Amino acid sequence: MADELFKDLPSSSAPKGEDGWVGSARVSRPERDQIGWEMVDLDQLVGPDDPVRLVASFVAGLNLAALYEKIEARAHGPGRNAIDPALLLSLWLYATVDGVGSAREVARLCERDLPYRWLCGGVSVNYHALSDFRSSHVEVIDRLLTDSVTALVADGLVSLADVAHDSVKVRANAGSSSFRRSGRLEQIRSKMEERVAGLRAELEGAPDASAKRKAAARERAARETLANTKRAQERMRELEAARAKQRKKDRVDPKTGKNKPVRVSTTDPQARILAMAGGERRPAHSLQISADPKTLVALGVRVHDSCGRRSSRSRSATASCPRPCSPIAAFATRPISPSPMSMA
Repeated sequence: MADELFKDLPSSSAPKGEDGWVGSARVSRPERDQIGWEMVDLDQLVGPDDPVRLVASFVAGLNLAALYEKIEARAHGPGRNAIDPALLLSLWLYATVDGVGSAREVARLCERDLPYRWLCGGVSVNYHALSDFRSSHVEVIDRLLTDSVTALVADGLVSLADVAHDSVKVRANAGSSSFRRSGRLEQIRSKMEERVAGLRAELEGAPDASAKRKAAARERAARETLANTKRAQERMRELEAARAKQRKKDRVDPKTGKNKPVRVSTTDPQARILAMAGGERRPAHSLQISADPKTLVALGVRVHDSCGRRSSRSRSATASCPRPCSPIAAFATRPISPSPMSMA
């Protein structure tokens, strides 16, 4: 039928000259600065067997009433909507499985990575919300994860007959030069208290908004240094009390015959100088992990203050984990800022 209707149409071809084709080639080039609308079905972008769906299904089965009770935004009340705690928990759980521990990196992945975009479902998530959620709900998250692993044990999916235990040294976010003795910590605290008082007076007497902002920034930095110093002093008292209980040969320096000095970092008071895998001694944390060797479900995660290889091994063999927790528990514990190069 089509041949009968258009059988008399002339054929056409690109014009040619003596030297070849006439005119420049016509191609479809990408226009990356073009603004347009796209029809996107997020659910079709993630496969049915993708692990992110398992994470979302797991979180959907948790009782998150304790997290919803803390939300101040209520129906018929002022303020913007809060981000769903189930979403934040799902993001952190999937990020932990994916090997991501930085709130900023998770926020970036929520913009460009399909599994994270699928979890968000159009909800905007920034790194402040992720970081605040991780640090503000440690106890609730720990309880949820404890209950989850307890249910796995009760159903026979995880066995406690055989438990594997190991440790890993994680570089601390602190330098060796940040470690101070007790006397030096007292000097720093006195100096910072004076500086905070002086900056507060400067802030109150600032003539304009620009000067007030600069004074406020300096005052905030001084307050943070003072708070870190106070935490370091508290940690110093704990370590000194523990040192007093040690055997004499462990706490006395054989070269000087005096007690070994106790030092604490003003950047990360919980960090200790540990022997790393390469033999060097650096500020680090000893992360102890107990797990079911068959299912690889973590039953306990704890940070120890081991002071070397020998003490780390002895504690690894005898450490107890009174409360089980799942692999996600690592993000609910005290932040230790690991990096790929710091894993021993």
